[in-house]
Amino acid sequence: DEEEKMVTEAKAAYDEKQRKETFDMALSTGKYTTAEKYAVGHEEATAIAAQKEKDRIAWLDYSIAKGDWSTALSYAVSMEEEKKVKDAEEAAAEAARQEWMKYYAEQGDYKSAMALAVEEKDAVYIE
Repeated sequence: DEEEKMVTEAKAAYDEKQRKETFDMALSTGKYTTAEKYAVGHEEATAIAAQKEKDRIAWLDYSIAKGDWSTALSYAVSMEEEKKVKDAEEAAAEAARQEWMKYYAEQGDYKSAMALAVEEKDAVYIE
């Protein structure tokens, strides 16, 4: 009967709306297991994979910015990303070395400053 068909279609439309809202919310909040459970079709599966990758890169960059090198390396999935982490770690260590060397020199602790000098220009700065 026509009324029963309309009710069935309305229920199906409501169920689909609820599924889609649940999927979208799960995807936007990083609840990938839930998103995968509610995903329908290739497009939504692709959206999950894309969001996972976007979030992985964001966590990689955040970990680098915070100097959390081991966590950053855990997010690196390529040689280029591993190099990015290692280069950032080396740059941070070099900046810290220079900062401490400058601090010791400004405090008059030339022995400690010279212990951190690794280049000729460092020694010239201290003297």
